Amino acid sequence: MNVPRPFDLAATFFNVKGPGGTTGSYRNGLLRYSSVGPAGPVQVAIQRTGSDIVAEAWGSGSVEELELIPRLLGLDDDPARFDPPAGPLAELARRNMGLRLGSTSRVFEVLAPVSYTHLT
Repeated sequence: MNVPRPFDLAATFFNVKGPGGTTGSYRNGLLRYSSVGPAGPVQVAIQRTGSDIVAEAWGSGSVEELELIPRLLGLDDDPARFDPPAGPLAELARRNMGLRLGSTSRVFEVLAPVSYTHLT
């Protein structure tokens, strides 16, 4: 799938999944994560190659997960429609132009690592 420029894969992913979780890693431009959806468990690898994102998935939930990748990475949003007022929000948007705000319906996967880090 084609991605807009600029696009920061690591920042976008960890904005949704969180940096402290044990189900994801980002090394040498390759993003890997595990998940469990209604169709079953899945392992995913995502890499940016030029202006494209290439995603592969393994497991019984792979077809479902690959369909969710654009939403997870915020690629279904139109950044041109975001017009923040002058001030701190506009400055943050300017400094983080490659960040997309993706989403996931798997709330437990996002909250569990955050809750656990607060206990330790």
